[in-house]
Amino acid sequence: MSAVRTQSSPQSVPSNPAPDPVTPKEKAAAPREWMPRMWQGCSLEAWLRFMIRNRCAVELPYCYIPCVVTAVSICHTLLRLVQDAWFGDRVKTAPLRHAPLFIIGHWRTGTTLLHEC
Repeated sequence: MSAVRTQSSPQSVPSNPAPDPVTPKEKAAAPREWMPRMWQGCSLEAWLRFMIRNRCAVELPYCYIPCVVTAVSICHTLLRLVQDAWFGDRVKTAPLRHAPLFIIGHWRTGTTLLHEC
């Protein structure tokens, strides 16, 4: 008698159930984290041009964003004026001892701070 091997069907392994998808209602109810927008670093002049060009089109749930960006852009503009008064033309007239080094990076990774050096 010869033994015949048959392939047995693989045992079904119970899979982990997929997590329940978040419904739009639950997503709307969840608190959103605030994050800086890309235009948060602009000057007051650039921010006002942007708002005027878009006719201040901001929906009611997002009206806090222009208020925050306006306050931050005022601070940026004032600090730029202080920096210009403090350093004046010394930056423009400083001699370059070495060839400039250009570092290209993604925004918000810290490479944008190098533009002051």
